Amino acid sequence: MCSPSLLLDCCASKIYTVGRGLKVIRFLLALVVGVMSLGHASAQSPVPPSINSMSPSQGTAGTSLNATILGTNLTDVTAVNVSGDGVSVTLLTGRTSSSLPVRLSISANAPVGRRTVTARAPAGTSSGQVILKVVRGGWTSTGNLAVARGDHTATLLMDGTVLVAGGGINRCLASAETYNPATGSWSPTGFLASGRCGHTATLLASGKVLVTGGVTGSVTATAELYDPSTRNWTAVPSMQNARQGHSATLLPNGKVLVAGGDAGGGAPPLASAELFDPNTISWTLLPPMPARRKGHSATLLANGKVLVTGGLTPNGFDSTSLLFDPSTMTWVRTGNLNVARSGHTATTLPDGKVLVAGGGGGGRTAEIFDPANGSWANTGSMTDGRVWHTAVVLRNGKVLVMGGRPSSTFGDPFDTTESFDPATGTWTTVDLMNERRERFASVLLNTNKILAAGGAGSASAELFNPAGSDPGSGAPAQPVSLGTTPSLKSTFLAGRIVSPARPDGVGSEAFLDAATTLTGCNGKLYFYDHYGLREADPATGRVVTLVPSNTVHPFVTCDGRYLYSTATGLGPLTVNRYEISTGQSSSFSYSQIGSFNRGTGEYSLFADGALYTADSASGRIWRIDPFTRNRSLIIDFGGPIITPGSIGILGSRFPTVAQLGPFWIDGTNLYVLRAGAINQVNMDNGTVVRLIDWTSGFLWGESHFLYFPDFPNGTRIRRFDVTTGDLTNIGDGFPTGLWGDSSFLYFSESADLKKINRTTGQVTTIAGELPQRIDGIGTSARLADSLFISMTGDSKSLYIGDGAMIRVFDKASGQLSTLSGVGPFYIRGMWTNGTILILSDAACIRKIDLSTHQVTTIAGMPGQTGFSDGIGSDARFSGAQDLWSDGRDIYVNDNNVALRKVELATGRVTTLIRDKRYEGGAPHYIGWMWGMGRRLYYGDQAAMWSMDLDSGQVTMIPGTLIGSIAGIWGDGTYLYLSYYNVIKRVDPASGSISTIYASADNVSRGIYGDASGLYVIEAFSLRRLEPDALTRTFGIVELSVLDVDTAPSLSVVQAEV
Repeated sequence: MCSPSLLLDCCASKIYTVGRGLKVIRFLLALVVGVMSLGHASAQSPVPPSINSMSPSQGTAGTSLNATILGTNLTDVTAVNVSGDGVSVTLLTGRTSSSLPVRLSISANAPVGRRTVTARAPAGTSSGQVILKVVRGGWTSTGNLAVARGDHTATLLMDGTVLVAGGGINRCLASAETYNPATGSWSPTGFLASGRCGHTATLLASGKVLVTGGVTGSVTATAELYDPSTRNWTAVPSMQNARQGHSATLLPNGKVLVAGGDAGGGAPPLASAELFDPNTISWTLLPPMPARRKGHSATLLANGKVLVTGGLTPNGFDSTSLLFDPSTMTWVRTGNLNVARSGHTATTLPDGKVLVAGGGGGGRTAEIFDPANGSWANTGSMTDGRVWHTAVVLRNGKVLVMGGRPSSTFGDPFDTTESFDPATGTWTTVDLMNERRERFASVLLNTNKILAAGGAGSASAELFNPAGSDPGSGAPAQPVSLGTTPSLKSTFLAGRIVSPARPDGVGSEAFLDAATTLTGCNGKLYFYDHYGLREADPATGRVVTLVPSNTVHPFVTCDGRYLYSTATGLGPLTVNRYEISTGQSSSFSYSQIGSFNRGTGEYSLFADGALYTADSASGRIWRIDPFTRNRSLIIDFGGPIITPGSIGILGSRFPTVAQLGPFWIDGTNLYVLRAGAINQVNMDNGTVVRLIDWTSGFLWGESHFLYFPDFPNGTRIRRFDVTTGDLTNIGDGFPTGLWGDSSFLYFSESADLKKINRTTGQVTTIAGELPQRIDGIGTSARLADSLFISMTGDSKSLYIGDGAMIRVFDKASGQLSTLSGVGPFYIRGMWTNGTILILSDAACIRKIDLSTHQVTTIAGMPGQTGFSDGIGSDARFSGAQDLWSDGRDIYVNDNNVALRKVELATGRVTTLIRDKRYEGGAPHYIGWMWGMGRRLYYGDQAAMWSMDLDSGQVTMIPGTLIGSIAGIWGDGTYLYLSYYNVIKRVDPASGSISTIYASADNVSRGIYGDASGLYVIEAFSLRRLEPDALTRTFGIVELSVLDVDTAPSLSVVQAEV
């Protein structure tokens, strides 16, 4: 390259080399001018960079990401800096003057928040401001609301869904919608009688939701009830006073206390209070509060009283607090807040105290109320002072506060999330929401996640996973009796080691659930069950899942390259195709013929190089060329077979289409199940011959033989000779699918795969295992049931209601046996004192002498149901379920709608509770029960209730709206509940709930405990949940607690806190 000073001399020699004459000279002159201009420009003052954006602008702690900074003069940037700690930046290649690629590395312990990004160059530091948002990743987006709304309500219903009602942006909405956590989607659910904002919504003990007051154009006194079972809204009598900014609190007796608020139009706050009775659907005016207020909080305490705090009065922010006593219907003053506030949150802590945080006038401050002495104590301050925020108590006892506006400046809404730890009294910023929110609604889901929905101007919703953002949120609060929570492990005792949550495996370690079809090709077997399309190797017994159940239909067939399944949905006939070698799925469809659509899978078969499929809606069988996809008609039965509609105990049943098939093709003839018989169809001339009456099962054939199960006459697999009509039994089983090769006939059962040796007739199991009852020790023993298990025990043995029989587990030897000489029973509840065993048996209550095994009936009559009190055989039970005894009386759940007492000595039956929880109220749905001291604890609908066995008084345990309860046991202090796949601990004194164990598989209804741990059935194995022996000795009232909600497994789990 020539320097500018030598340019002419240097390049003159090149003129002769190039030899281009005048054109070259002109080129050189232009080059000289350009270079001289460049030298002149470089002498000017340099310009610092300017940045105006960065994408992406959000990163998660513990990750790295590539980003691009946009701006001007970025060519000479030598470094990019991010404010705060924990973020480093590397410059990448490919920059231009307006674009700068970088890599951001965010450390795992980087504080969350917004960081300023700047660029540095020799000419100086960048102008402009770019923000990097550092998050923990605990918040994730979920389905959007149908419409943006603020000042709405969100209520967790008993089925785990969430009802959002009213609210709005520019106007108050009448619409409502429900959120399904399983699908992450919202569904409309009717309309309120009028749009309303600033109302309240209260979940009643019946599962219905009471909505009161708010603004409907003007402040209203109207109220409505939402019924989740019908998804309808119904107007109820109006309140005595129109009000907004009021409170509504569910009392232990099922009534709702409404207090305060204002009537709008500049009217002063109200002092009035009133009570809604769900039984009479009426309002009763109560004595007024000692002081007017709105924007206050009202919190139900463990003692059944209601704490009302703060709010706005005619004099401004208020610091007074009141207690309402439902037993006397009176108000009394209690200790004053240290800081007057309104629009704050009030949250009940696990120890029964109440945390109040923020609000107008409250700023960053927080304080705690102690019901024992009526006093308030300051605690740590929040990072941000906020109002119109929300607060949720987590299952570990911490409190999560999110969103809102700055309480001092009312500036932009917050997206920050803070966690309060009652153990230390400190706040920690744990994450940032995806969106800034105020006047939104949040709720703790049964999944332990938090749903935040809407807010001023927003229709979005997001979920917060406490374990993802706050490492401490995955463990529950420590029980009072423990200084340090030890680790918890699950110890196998007896049964089959298998996990339905991880169904793939070899032989008996594989888990099959409702296998419904079978085909084979390339030396492998293929079948469909609850988990989807699965492959089994008949040589090794290995089973793997290929396609999940929601992407394939039940009846599969194979051509060596593809697996096919067909279905008539709510429109076309669809062919699904799975390529075995690549795992790729595809589909194609045909327009439907006929007005009846099955909406289910159709039988199909691959034969003669083509796919044959039934089309039940049109009564036809088609032949499809898999390469051209041309479809031709094989047989038309003249339309579908229609099953008439009917009205039964479950309601109306619409006309349905009978399924066409199964069928088999031998080249000339097609054999198909239709109209209660196997029919032979000649595919050349279309003639149909009825061969044999047959109504159910699967069909497979070879040569001139057809194979099918004979369900009406037992468990036989039969072979039918279509030429002679001979019918032969070739093996036993419960086949749900059939296929064969030259050596074996293979068949699927609901829970296993088997094969029959064609030469010897021997039947062997390839994979899976049918539930069975086998006595033995350890893995040689088997339990027939894994879910509907009853369990009780004494110091030596566990007694397990396994189907219709009683199993006995000897704790010392580990032997699982069947109690001889007794049964079968319809067992739903058991209790023992070590001498006798009491059990429910549908229509009666039985007693077994454990030394002689003699069975006697205490009350009721075997096989004779009804409902009447009486003595012994004069009494009737409609369906005895769960029971517990104090050794003198037996308390029985009768068909989930009544609680009855049976005197053990006399057999006298007395009904304690029946039909309605309150006069005119919702019916009972009583669950499992356990007694401690002179109190009986039981589940009713979705809550835990307590009955004083001396007075008969019944109260709901506050804070225990936890859904369906399966099994229960108590250690004298705490109650332990089996609940789907988790074990929960409930403190009856405070109502606090902790999850102490979670499994990938369901846990049995039956649960029992002793000084060594809790006993449960988990995935067909008996297990003991116990503390790690390395930590401390286990005591009955010192059950260790470990929250493993987020554990990925758990046939065996051992985790450390």
